[in-house]
Amino acid sequence: MTLITENKDNDLLGGKPVRITFFKDGEFLIYDKIKSLWKAVAGYTKSQIDALLALKVNKSGDTMTGDLHTSGYFRPDKIWHLYGGFQDESEVLSMSGWTQITNATTNLLTILENDGFTIAHDILTSVNGADYSGHITLTFIGNVSKDYHLRIYNLTQDTQMAYVVSASGLGVGNYQCLSLPLYIECDAGDQLQFEVMEDNDTAITLVNCVFYINYLHD
Repeated sequence: MTLITENKDNDLLGGKPVRITFFKDGEFLIYDKIKSLWKAVAGYTKSQIDALLALKVNKSGDTMTGDLHTSGYFRPDKIWHLYGGFQDESEVLSMSGWTQITNATTNLLTILENDGFTIAHDILTSVNGADYSGHITLTFIGNVSKDYHLRIYNLTQDTQMAYVVSASGLGVGNYQCLSLPLYIECDAGDQLQFEVMEDNDTAITLVNCVFYINYLHD
């Protein structure tokens, strides 16, 4: 038996409707509102129905307790996410300690996909508190043997999110990459920015960047 979605009525839950459907070989389990019971259609036994009804859904209709297993694809209509970056730039960034990745007009980052964030002055703001995962890759030009570092910083919490990655410059005309997996724990309204640093405040030339952030869990 494959659990796809669920159809439960307001009267059964005492709250917002929850949509769940039980599907097996093109057949469905249907709730009969008039008789106030679930009835099997072509092949479901009472014990199977009882097992399905053991799934507990709270009255707000948006939380399920217990595990949800499906043998099919899980395809949500929406998920909080962010995707963007910049391309083919030659942005020379002077540094003093950890320095925001931006330009003189603070509009270096271009956002191509966005659900659940706002952006202003190259600062990302999370609309929803959650844990997020993602990745950022930065192509840059840096002085030979100078060590450059990349991180994401939570301005609101005044703390670095997870780890830093580092790479040494290769000199004029030679591209180098910094690639950082992201793990972000933030509250609603937290402001985030990408930052770079060189140990001796040597300038960096920003060339290409791509990043994404996806909702992971509450």
